Amino acid sequence: MRHKVTCATCGKTEIIVVEKGRKIESEWRYYGKINITPIQTSEYFYRFVGGDFEYNNNWVKEKNNYFNPTVKPRYLEWWECPKHGGD
Repeated sequence: MRHKVTCATCGKTEIIVVEKGRKIESEWRYYGKINITPIQTSEYFYRFVGGDFEYNNNWVKEKNNYFNPTVKPRYLEWWECPKHGGD
């Protein structure tokens, strides 16, 4: 299947071949999907209140006042071209 991709860093676009469930046969890097509407789609947020960050035991769960159950999450695919997606 052909898939149009856009580099998140430089904006370069290209069409690559992607087969479902298989490795991407291209030098482009795929980093996953990012929710671009987290304020309206997340019922709770976690806030760090201080202390030792290494042990992650000082997180407070807070209710999100802007949560709207009727809003569906929208996702953005994060791709980077061979020039910017290096290790």
